[in-house]
Amino acid sequence: MPCRPGWASLNFVDKSRPVTGTVVEISSVGLSCTLDEDLGYRARTRITGIQLKLRGILCTVTAVVMGSRPRENDTPLYVLIFDPLMGEVTRDKIRQYQRRA
Repeated sequence: MPCRPGWASLNFVDKSRPVTGTVVEISSVGLSCTLDEDLGYRARTRITGIQLKLRGILCTVTAVVMGSRPRENDTPLYVLIFDPLMGEVTRDKIRQYQRRA
């Protein structure tokens, strides 16, 4: 489901460095996003402690980068798949956001 601009963001820490970005699309299985600073994540990179802010709904997930592709402004669009062991409460929060959007 496409996210409206400004409604969904993410942040996490990578090697003591804060990383922020914008969620472009989201489902209960994964998301696509752009990062404010391109750190060159490769496929199969595991990212833990991703905090999603979905129009006021906060949840924390772990995901694996499935790949990326350049966008029109040369910033990569990353595709992330959530950890299949993600809790049902977190999955319900994502579904709640989808119903509200």
